[in-house]
This record gives sequence, structure tokens and C-alpha cells, in this order.
Amino acid sequence: MKVLVIPEYESSGGTLSFLKKLLMIHSKYSIETAILIEKAQAADSILDFFKKLSAKVYIGQNRNSIFRKAYISIFYDLFFCWKAYSSFQPDLIVVSNASCGLMLGSLLYPKPVIFIMHSYPERKIRGGILAFVKWAIQASHKFVTVSESSANNLSLFMGIPRSSISVIFNSYESINDIEKCVLEERKDKIVLTIGHVTEYKNPESWLEVAAHIVEQRPEVKFIWLGDGQLLSSMRSKVQELGIEKNVSFLGHCDHVELYYKEATLYFQPSLRESHGIAVVEAMSFGLPCVTSDIGGLPESVIDGVTGLTCHPNDIENFCLRITTLLDSSNTRNEMGAAGKERAQKLFSEDIQEKKFIDLYNEALSV
Repeated sequence: MKVLVIPEYESSGGTLSFLKKLLMIHSKYSIETAILIEKAQAADSILDFFKKLSAKVYIGQNRNSIFRKAYISIFYDLFFCWKAYSSFQPDLIVVSNASCGLMLGSLLYPKPVIFIMHSYPERKIRGGILAFVKWAIQASHKFVTVSESSANNLSLFMGIPRSSISVIFNSYESINDIEKCVLEERKDKIVLTIGHVTEYKNPESWLEVAAHIVEQRPEVKFIWLGDGQLLSSMRSKVQELGIEKNVSFLGHCDHVELYYKEATLYFQPSLRESHGIAVVEAMSFGLPCVTSDIGGLPESVIDGVTGLTCHPNDIENFCLRITTLLDSSNTRNEMGAAGKERAQKLFSEDIQEKKFIDLYNEALSV
């Protein structure tokens, strides 16, 4: 089996984590793999990772702003893919897409395509793009996303029948010594968040919640790990509030497992979220989670069972839910244990691996 992977990813975060896991599956099953990326994606660290897995790499021109429009993107996609497609001659094309409307041109190649969508449009698409998507469905290409919520939105906004969309949840990375951190009483009161510091992750509300709580509870610390375009401005706001001893935006971290192990609970007030890999990882470490009740988050965090949820801008309720967990080690342990069990049942790497291999075989059998 020869598979051409066309991934969209940033220097860190969920899409890169997903790509690495997918390529590890390819390596395990001895799938001959080629990867097509833009120049801007070709960081030394990721190229080294591709090399270790013996994946062939094709590097194309960066997509400029004009070709980020869905109608024009199709022309870019065709030329972007041509060299890799003609040289590698894949049996299957796999697109890992984070920006709706991009890489649809890959569907025009005469090979089965598995189109994995990590996000969804915020409004209905119309006209030629809608017709193009309907043609792709009839051409037996496969559409995949990461949660039931995301699948429903793709069906609503892109016109893809819900029955034509497979859901394969994000998975957490298994850690050999993970058991040591589950159900033990943690000394520090640390509220942890991991993700890009961007608008949809809702850092403004996060900071407002943190400021309210640390004003009354100086023993509590809020930590956000991750880079992003709002990182600098959020650090400045922390200093303006004079709470830098208790609230930290630490930037990118290569060893997030160390923070999961020390945290008391996990907090994610996202405005939008297809699924949320960091939440699933936190659950695997036995952490109770406080999250917003939008997108795919409630498919991981069951309110009152594995954590607590509320509206993403309900500052008062977020404060109440976090302090409730900070005050009760029994509740934290019960929810943490339930979350870990749910993560093992639904979000393990083994489950994700089996679903992708089954999907590959199904696509090639058509």
C-alpha cells in the first residue's frame, strides 16, 4: 500500500500531534508513505521525524492569501499535488485538513481520497463548492472528522450527508508511568491549560476566571502552556493585573506530561472546539476537567461525571466549578478516575489505529 499524506499543521498543537500518530500507524503497518508539505512547514525537527519513519518528503510552494479562498484554492491544490502524485503514484491520498475549503482539489485525482477535517465552517457553503463536495461524495471519497459534533456541523454547513462522515476521535499518547499520577493527592493547587493562545481558545475569559480565583485563594496557580498570536498580549495583561506570581503563560513546552502530573485539575473555556486533544490527554492522567459546553468537548467531559461544563463566557459559573473541585479531593478523584476510564475506553491510540486501518482497507476495496 502506497499512501500520499497531505497534512496541514502548525509548529505545535493538535494537528501536528495527529499527524505524528498517523505516521506512526503507517510505520507500524509498513505502509509506504510520502508526505507533501509547503516550504513553511519544513522545520528541521519535523523533517527529522519524517526521515526516522522513512517517509519520502515533497516540498511545494507556500500558499499565499489569494489561494486561501475556496474557489481559487482548487487550482493551487491541483498544481501543488501534481509532482508528488505523478512521481510517487500512490494507491491512496490522505488529506489532514484544518482550514475548511483548502485542499479540495486533491479530490480530483483519480485515486481514492480520505479527507480528514479537524474543523468545520461557521456558515453554510454555497454554489460551486457545494456542488463540488456533492460530486466528491458520489465519487466514493471518504470524509472523516474527530467528533460527532464536528460531523453534524459538517453535514449542516457543507451538505455532506451525516451517513457519509466517519468519526475517529483524537487519541491520547500512552505514557509508561502514567499510573503513578492517578488518584494520588496533589500538594499544589495548579489549574492547567494547554493549547495555542488564540481567540477561539478564549484566553480573555480564562484570565478573568484566574484573576477572580487567585484574588481569594493565593495558594492557587493558573498555568497556560502553548504559543500563539495572543501570547505576548496575555502576558502583558497578567503583569498589568499584578498576578504574575499566580498566573503564567509559559509558552511552548516539549514535556507537557510533567505538568499534567503536577496539576490539580484541567481548565479549557474554548469558544469553539472540534474535539480537544489536550482535554483527552488530561483525562488520561486522571485529571478532572472544567470546560465549556460547546463543540466536541461534551463528548469527552461528561458534566458531573468526568468533570464540569458551562457556557464559555460564564465567568461566575467557571469560578464556582473550579473552586468546587479545588475544595474536594474526593470529587476530584472520583471524576478523575471516571475520566481516565472514559479515555481508555474511547480515546486510546489502539482504537484510533484500528479505525484508520479499517478505513484504509475500505477505501482501497471500492
